[in-house]
Amino acid sequence: MVHQSCSYLKLKGSTYYFSRRVPKPLQKHFKTDRVEVCLHTPQQSSAVRQAQVLASELEDHWYILRRREIKHRLSSVFGHGSDDMRHTTSVTGVGPQLSAALEVYLSLKGAGRPKTAVANSLYPSCSELSLWPCRSNRCIRPSRTDV
Repeated sequence: MVHQSCSYLKLKGSTYYFSRRVPKPLQKHFKTDRVEVCLHTPQQSSAVRQAQVLASELEDHWYILRRREIKHRLSSVFGHGSDDMRHTTSVTGVGPQLSAALEVYLSLKGAGRPKTAVANSLYPSCSELSLWPCRSNRCIRPSRTDV
């Protein structure tokens, strides 16, 4: 027997499920016309909280999809370039190069400090960060061009 309330909850057996219909204009983005997620709980209070969070996240996702569709319609009306051009712009960006940003960061971080302090702050010791490979308690640090 299945019971459903207005909080998008379904009770199947003793387990609650979140179930919500996808709006018709957005169904092309989904495989089915309904989103259904097992909440893995038999407690109604816990299921209601989880359903509220899921409903909010789903609303946010749907809002983003609607905004993309509006943006796409506007770009097709006003002709702001082809899709290829928009993808190229978003990948290359208009901001500073990473190497220039690194130089600015190092100059600001190392202002008034000796050069060794800047170099040591750029490359953490093994005890601070376990991502650098170590051999016999000596860090193998990348060169400045690797960072």
